[in-house]
Amino acid sequence: TYVYWSNSNKVQRALISGASPGDVYGGGAFVSSLVAGSSGTVFVGLMDPANEIMRATSGLATDFATEQPNVTDMSTRGNYLYWTTLGASGMPGTGTVSRIALAGGSVQTIASSQVAPNQITSDGTYVYWASGSASNPQIQKAPVAGGPIQVVTDLTSSAPSSRSNLLVGNQHLYWVSGSQVVKVAK
Repeated sequence: TYVYWSNSNKVQRALISGASPGDVYGGGAFVSSLVAGSSGTVFVGLMDPANEIMRATSGLATDFATEQPNVTDMSTRGNYLYWTTLGASGMPGTGTVSRIALAGGSVQTIASSQVAPNQITSDGTYVYWASGSASNPQIQKAPVAGGPIQVVTDLTSSAPSSRSNLLVGNQHLYWVSGSQVVKVAK
């Protein structure tokens, strides 16, 4: 059992006891997100120039989902990994929300043409994410297998802080805005 951490363009791990630290990924691309899966698996989201998600199960990370431009956030729920991408650099409205089975397989796009999607979570029925321009930020949702996108709430006065996590409960979504925790019905 390991603890994982990232330092800009490197992911390392060590035994929980603190022994045997070592590199999992050190390929030079900016590490944008890191999420633990089951059975000691960790997923690493990479931005330019790598633009992919890597999976590490025992040692060095290997390719998992390629051609994922500018991964911004990841989350696991059930048997799936969910993530957001900014899309093509400098091209607003090219972001995506996607998923892939933890065992591997094909990438499924849940939502496309998104503006700066980030802070993703799922309750197993819907996937939720923050998206939109600075003047029109929103929390949106869609069925986990894809389908109509719905606006959960507009965020003009309570947008999630840049490194805040969007969390899902039984009936509400939660996030940090400034110095307060915000709650909204899902």
